[in-house]
Amino acid sequence: MFWASKPKQTAKTSRDRLCLRRPDAIHGGQRLTAPLVWLILFPALLIDLSVSLFHAICFPLYGIPRVRRSDYIVIDRHYLRYLNIIERLNCIYCGYFNGLIAYIREIAARVEQHWCPIKHARHTAAFHSRYSNFIDYGDAKQFRQRYESIRGSFSDLKPDDK
Repeated sequence: MFWASKPKQTAKTSRDRLCLRRPDAIHGGQRLTAPLVWLILFPALLIDLSVSLFHAICFPLYGIPRVRRSDYIVIDRHYLRYLNIIERLNCIYCGYFNGLIAYIREIAARVEQHWCPIKHARHTAAFHSRYSNFIDYGDAKQFRQRYESIRGSFSDLKPDDK
């Protein structure tokens, strides 16, 4: 489960917990854009469902080690007693959304290793966890020699991840 146990924190007053403090903390622009921020939660939930179904069905069939969701989606900051209710909801949202992106990235990385373990010709801004195992772009000889061994090579993962 991705909900962490409650750490001990104390709030100053119940007024603090109910977002009755700092009324100026939310600026007009934030009030206007908040619905847009929360609106993208619905497509995220749909992507989460779709990717999780793919993961549950296809990974065992392909022999790819499963990705442990709780390693990526961590929701625990809402237990901080010094946060008001809006800040807590925002922390839940960010923990879920950023964790979901990381979870999907790891699933995609393992799928890419299985189906297409070739580095890109151009430099990308960020690489996923499996990319260093890939074959250099344009190296046909290495691709033919190492393709089968790379697509099934997950021995570097912890036993829990397999």
